[in-house]
Formats: sequence, structure tokens, C-alpha cells
Amino acid sequence: MNGHNLKPGGFAAALAVLIAVVLASCSPKGAAGGDAACGLSDADFRTEGILEAIPVRATFLDEVSWDIPHQNWGVREWDADFRAMKNMGINTVVLIRAGLGRWIAAPFECLLESEEVYYPPVDLVEMFLTLADKYGMAFYFGMYDSGKYWQEGLFRREIDLNLKLIDEVWARYGHHKSFQGWYLSQEISRRTKNMSRIYAEVGRHAKAVSGGLKTMISPYIHGIKTDQVMAGDKALSVEEHRREWNEILGNVAGAVDILAFQDGQVDYHELYDYLVVNKALADKYGDERRTSIETVSGEVDIEDLIPEETCVFTLTHEGYIKRTTLDTYQAQNRGGRGVQGMTQKDDDFTEELFVGSTHDYMLFMTNQGRVYRLKGYQVPVIMDVDLGHLPPQMPLICGSLATVSCRGNELEVRMELK
Repeated sequence: MNGHNLKPGGFAAALAVLIAVVLASCSPKGAAGGDAACGLSDADFRTEGILEAIPVRATFLDEVSWDIPHQNWGVREWDADFRAMKNMGINTVVLIRAGLGRWIAAPFECLLESEEVYYPPVDLVEMFLTLADKYGMAFYFGMYDSGKYWQEGLFRREIDLNLKLIDEVWARYGHHKSFQGWYLSQEISRRTKNMSRIYAEVGRHAKAVSGGLKTMISPYIHGIKTDQVMAGDKALSVEEHRREWNEILGNVAGAVDILAFQDGQVDYHELYDYLVVNKALADKYGDERRTSIETVSGEVDIEDLIPEETCVFTLTHEGYIKRTTLDTYQAQNRGGRGVQGMTQKDDDFTEELFVGSTHDYMLFMTNQGRVYRLKGYQVPVIMDVDLGHLPPQMPLICGSLATVSCRGNELEVRMELK
């Protein structure tokens, strides 16, 4: 996200480096460079200057409170993720929001008392701060987005919720060395009603409570790829963009320290002109500038970065499921249970076991006619005695699990649970 040294081609180079680093981190040994596989190296064919790029130093922890089923990941998986990010050179993680609507990332008392929110099964904020401490990373806390008040013009309600949240969060988590800043989560592309009021009041309060920790916003350019424009609104020209954001940044001067515009809402050939304006505005108001690389999420499927491998899936009587790599499972030559991969709780036992791929779909069919779907790689990888429970919303919503089916390109396994 660091975008201080803007130059032609710099964004493309940064994107190329990011994809190369991620592929290298996720691919089997030798696959990324190609040396082990074919005797050639990617370096032999790179165009001149392509790796003279701005390094990627930060990332968002995106939507963990609601649309990523974080209950499928425990601290072991998140620890591996933080370790991988650190190895890539990332030194800052930003919790994109403390919650959205009913879903919250930790048991915040101020929200549980006043809003209709679900009680969370995990304190993700404490977990992320602990891991950021462990790996020497900076953590930025993202605000709560009601999903309704600021869209309805009830700015005072949205502001008051977040002022209380800031007080509670700093009192509970402020002792962590990694707690280095605040993220004002309400993302806008232009003078959306009166959003600068939220930025200004919430930002100033966060800085005052925490002794001046930095605040960051990540708005987007009102270009042709925004939902509003695709629905019939008019995209802002470069000059219109400059005028509107000059006004907004003037209104929030002293409350916002880091300006991290998202890149993915305009055509690539137009992006440079908008970034030049963004840098000029950041310099005018004394803000640090970053570039939020949103283009990657729209052009690279995360599944492309996950190796396809054969695994053993275990489902227990109590509704626990886990995935073990075939190598780890170490099946015996004449059948049997294998050396690892079959340990459960004392009062539980294995109902079903089958072999499938990380890219296969698993269908969970209930006795009330509902079907839920997971990819193989979404099932937790367990190496010893722990097991991952089926996502809690499944039994809560639909009762007992009746049937499991695993379908791949050439695989179909069906089983009935007694």
C-alpha cells in the first residue's frame, strides 16, 4: 500500500511483484521460479525495469467479521497466515472493520448493549493483536460500520457508536505494542452526504484517546467501475475528483493522517492521472499517501493460489470435520486406521472418512432440506489431535446433518449418517 514514490509504470510493477511473491509463497518448491521443473528461470524473460517497484508493506484483514467464515480458522491457521505475510515483507495489518451490521469481530460491550448484533465466537481483535505482537507487525483497528445509520443520514448515531467503541477498544487492547493506529472504515468516493463529519469527529477522538496514534482512510475514486456509476450515475472526471477531495480533506484536516485511495474503480489507463492528483492533495494537507491495490482481488482468483492436493477428510459423530494431507495420514499398506489423522475427543468417534481434493466441493445436506457448500481447502488442516467443528451457523439454522457428498472432476462420494 505504500505509494510515496509515484512514477509511470510503478503500479504495474508493484502488482507484478505482489503476484510473484504470493505465487512463490503458495506454490510447491521450485514451481514459482521454474528452475527445478524445467531448468529455466523467470528472470531470463522479465522486461527491463519491471521489478523496480514500490514494495507492498501492508494488507487489510478484510471482512473477517462476516463474509469470511472465520470459525473455520483457529489461531494455528491465523498464525501461519501472519508468518507468511511477514515473510513477504508485510509489516502492517489493518482490520478493515470491527463489524458490519449484526456481525462483530469481538464481544464489544458498547455494541452488544445498544445494537442488535450477534455474540461472536472468537475475540479476533485480541488474536490479531497477539499475532502482530509476535511477528513485530503494526496493527490498525477498523471502526464499526452499522450498515445503515450513515446511509440514512443519521450521522450522530454512527459517530456516537464509534466514539464509545474507541474508548472501550483502547482500554481493553491499548496495552499491545502492535496497536499502532486506527482505520476509519466508512468508505466513500465523493461528498457522500456529510461523511466528512464522521471522519473528522471520530478521527480526532481516536487520536486524542490513544496519544496521537495515526488514523487512516481508504476511499475510492468515483470512476466507471463503481457500483453507483454502473447503476447509472456519472463518473467523476480527474478535475471533479480533485475539487471534491480538496474540499473533503480540508474538512478533515488534523483528523486524518494517511490517505490510501483504492485503485480499482477506474480503467487502468486513466489511473495514473488520478494518482497524481491524490499525491498532490496528500502533500497539500500533510497526509501520508498509500495506494490500496484493489485490482488484485478482481483479477486473481484466490483459488489459483492454493495448490491442488489430495487429502483425507474425516467426519465424526459429534459433527467435527478435518482435513489431513495424504502424506501426513500415512495409510498402512494393508488397510487400517493410519498413523495420524484419526484422533478425536474421548466421547466421539469417526463416522465417515473419504479421500478428495482441496479443490473439490463438499455438500452438507440437512434433514430439513438445506444444502451448504464448502471447498476442500476451506476445511481446517489438522496435523495432530485437534478437530475443526462444522461452521456453527449450519446446525443452528437447519438442525441435524443428514448427508454429505463430495464432488470433484471425477469424484463422487456419498454417505448417510446414522
